[in-house]
Amino acid sequence: MFGIGMTELLVILAVGLIVIGPKKLPELARSLGKGLAEFRRASTEVRREFLAVTDEARIDPPPRKDAQDESEPNGEREKTGEPSPMEEDMLDFGYDVRSNSRLSCQIKVSNELDGLVVRVPEKQA
Repeated sequence: MFGIGMTELLVILAVGLIVIGPKKLPELARSLGKGLAEFRRASTEVRREFLAVTDEARIDPPPRKDAQDESEPNGEREKTGEPSPMEEDMLDFGYDVRSNSRLSCQIKVSNELDGLVVRVPEKQA
């Protein structure tokens, strides 16, 4: 409890008993306990409200379109390679993401990419 050991707590109680007096000490302890309980309730309520607001504000990424919707002319996936797990995480925040989507900065440019068809989404974040 607050990093206070048993001996420190006894010293604090003894000093409190001497300074405040035996009649007022229980009343002071009771009011202190009520204050701490009220603070705990208020902080719990603030935490609940904060979590509720963050849950409401959570936006799900747009659904990806299936590969059937988009054909891969000239074997694009073979030319560009598979996306890394990190790239797939970044694609979760994109618009008009398809199953064969890639980030252009992750594709290594080579002569094999000659004739590659690149589609850009209508809008970007």
